[in-house]
Amino acid sequence: MILNLEAFPQRVRSYYMVAVAAMARADGRLDDREMAFLEQKIRDFELTRYYRDRVIQAARSGRPNMHQLFRKIRGTPLAYNLLLDLMMMAMSDGVVMDEERMLFHEVAEELGIPEQFLSLLVEFVHAVHYGAQLPCPDPLYEHPIQEMLNYFSEQKIPLLNNATFCVVSEEYNQRLKERLGRVN
Repeated sequence: MILNLEAFPQRVRSYYMVAVAAMARADGRLDDREMAFLEQKIRDFELTRYYRDRVIQAARSGRPNMHQLFRKIRGTPLAYNLLLDLMMMAMSDGVVMDEERMLFHEVAEELGIPEQFLSLLVEFVHAVHYGAQLPCPDPLYEHPIQEMLNYFSEQKIPLLNNATFCVVSEEYNQRLKERLGRVN
């Protein structure tokens, strides 16, 4: 199921992106790869200059009031996408820190996302990250990837048309999108 970003007003998109920006700072720093991922997502979300500046400010200044942001997104089709993007942001520097893992659990709870989804998503993100770096598919990584793609399909979780599944390889990211299209 594909979710069109244009269905959401700029204000709601900015809440989403401020949460992604906060994840970039969850480990206390903002490196170049995290900033590059954030800037790409801002372009994907087609934010106006006003909202774009708010997101960049949030990324540079630290953690905004996350509870307030999550309340605005909870129960919307954006909730699952937000958790996916938060994990992609965390993985953009190649390492998911303990602080980031704790934040995933808090976010999932705040957004009302089942623990089963969170567990599958953590395995998926790691499998994609490492699987993308191999010359050919490895069953060790393929299984959690296929499990997550099936879960998206079976649970009818709407994904944004510009969802990111892999931050280390755009080619691998496209292949995963194509696979998801065949699963749906």
